[in-house]
Amino acid sequence: MVKGLALDDLHALLLAADVDRVAWFGAFCRSLVHTGLRLGEMLAQKPADLLPGVCALRVDRTYHGRGEFGPPKGGRSRVVEVSEQTMQALQLRASLQAPFLWTRDQGDLPWSLSYCDLTMQRVVGHAGLRETVTLHALRHTYATMLLDAGADPIWVKTQLGHASIAMTVDLYGAGSSGRRPDLLTGLAAIEPTRHAPRSARIIPFRRRHRA
Repeated sequence: MVKGLALDDLHALLLAADVDRVAWFGAFCRSLVHTGLRLGEMLAQKPADLLPGVCALRVDRTYHGRGEFGPPKGGRSRVVEVSEQTMQALQLRASLQAPFLWTRDQGDLPWSLSYCDLTMQRVVGHAGLRETVTLHALRHTYATMLLDAGADPIWVKTQLGHASIAMTVDLYGAGSSGRRPDLLTGLAAIEPTRHAPRSARIIPFRRRHRA
């Protein structure tokens, strides 16, 4: 069962990332947990992919490393909605006027996946978390937090870029711990508002004979 980070663990991770020697890593982790993008998708983000008018990101490529790019997993592009705060943070990265939002010293390529993974391992250690926590756990955290908050699974599926709603529900729905008793109040509409008269005659079901 796929699970995201508990809130306390997430806070510990972000605080450790903020003081890491890689100055941008705290912002990078926040961008992942606020967008649900895969690592390669985030590294492939360009300033032109930001859509501030609708507070969204265009995701149409992923970074494989060593200068190689490809389509997102599943081969489908998508538009991911983000909060105004997240858009402002990403626009700050775009203001550096580099080809990609996350580049090394204004370089022509994004940071390598291995460098990001190694930085994450160091931050996880400083945060006192289990060694199995990876950057991909931030995507899981994004999904489970949305579903726990009562988000429509179909919308979450679109945000994540899953091929089917079954994948979203199977991966994250079973691990959702959120209770929504408020949603059950709508079931009251099932009950008739009037009772049937006592003299009502019940008509037995009759099977139709085929000719």
